Amino acid sequence: MKKNKELLKLIGQTLMMLVAVVVGGPAAMASMANPVHVDNVPEAEVTNPTNQTTTDGGNPAVFPEQSVTTGQAAAPEVYEDQYDKLITEIRIARTPLDQISRRSRRKSKIKAMEFKYGTVDYLPIKTTLATAYTVAQSATSAYTETELVPANPGIFNRRDIIICQGIPGYKEDGTTQSGEDLKLWVKNRDGNTKISVIAINGKKIGNFVGQVPTIAKDTVLIRIAKACAELDSQAPGYAVFPTTDEQYCQKFMAQVEQSTIDALTAKRFDITLADQEEAVLADMRLGMEGAFLFGSKSKFVDPDTMRNVWTTKGIWNMAEKEFTYAASTDVGVNFLIDMARTMFTGPAAGRSDKRIVLCGSKLLSYVQKSLFAAQYTTNVFKKWDLEFTEFRTVFGSFEFILDEVFDLHSMDENGLIIDADYLERYTLEPFGRNTIDLDAQGTRDSKATVLREISAMVLKSPKNHARIVKTSN
Repeated sequence: MKKNKELLKLIGQTLMMLVAVVVGGPAAMASMANPVHVDNVPEAEVTNPTNQTTTDGGNPAVFPEQSVTTGQAAAPEVYEDQYDKLITEIRIARTPLDQISRRSRRKSKIKAMEFKYGTVDYLPIKTTLATAYTVAQSATSAYTETELVPANPGIFNRRDIIICQGIPGYKEDGTTQSGEDLKLWVKNRDGNTKISVIAINGKKIGNFVGQVPTIAKDTVLIRIAKACAELDSQAPGYAVFPTTDEQYCQKFMAQVEQSTIDALTAKRFDITLADQEEAVLADMRLGMEGAFLFGSKSKFVDPDTMRNVWTTKGIWNMAEKEFTYAASTDVGVNFLIDMARTMFTGPAAGRSDKRIVLCGSKLLSYVQKSLFAAQYTTNVFKKWDLEFTEFRTVFGSFEFILDEVFDLHSMDENGLIIDADYLERYTLEPFGRNTIDLDAQGTRDSKATVLREISAMVLKSPKNHARIVKTSN
């Protein structure tokens, strides 16, 4: 905290009172006695004359002259650690996603606006039989090798054992059903087309046991452990190559500006520069939260500067699963338990038995009302300086928290389930500041400090995350 205060003091010594906020395109915040809430902010142009509008309360709000630097700007003075600590203490409840990504250790530095990343994937455990197999009429030896055509042969390898779900296996005599499912041992695989198997507990044909019985099409085939021979010292190689995807970084900026005249004028209001800096950073983080959640990946040319502009893809559409509900009463304990069963079993289980749930305000109220009605005791705890409400099940725990951005995007009845172990922040340029003397540049009689970050977020394992969506009213 002491370092953070010193950093704010340093910023305060170099900035003055009049604030022009730039997030995506410049907006302005005039220094007034009442809080200013600006709507319909004009887009920045290369030169934009002073104009005036009114706030929600009817007070005048002035937009100073705005400009866009078209040349190469100086690199900002980087305070990555200090700024990350500073901005994660400013109105943190409004932007939990940004807060979590800054405080967690899942961070990567990159060297380009456009980058590829690997998403974690796992070899499936089960598939089905694509072509039915009919038992042979005769056999010439015990444990006859038999070819099968699974829907996804690639998940099997030599020495694997397969359970044929619902197909009866036999006792050692080969004629009496054992009450267990049929087990097969994979002798070999022919590319990605078929496999050769031997029946472990097959039936008897003639004088020979271990024959594969009839297996119907669409029978579920479940891969379990390998069974290697006595002198085997190696097993077939197993490697899962990560699926790659592409993401773009986005250049986020905010600007604090003060004219020379204002610097020489006695101040009438007790508003410190630290207050102004806090307002700028809070507004910037709120915009970044919206981009990280609901942004679209794109690249286009700014017609004023003729330079490329990149926008980042939000993680909302990266999640692979989706849970839907039709009415507020559907979001009960049973609904939450069923979600937990899906999220904490199978390939989506991940490393942890906890999931963060970012919620719109209505969805969070539905959850809380249902838990109160069921007299379910919740656990409230703090992590990353955020307060979560935990709902525990035998499968795992959901950690609920309000994300105001859902409400701002008219998605207050929706939410996003996130596995924090697979949420990663990529940074091309860390959070930093750059002081510009606009008077020296001949632009206008003022000084400005530009805050800037170039970053993006990704969900590394799409199976581990899910959307919660209200489908109808």
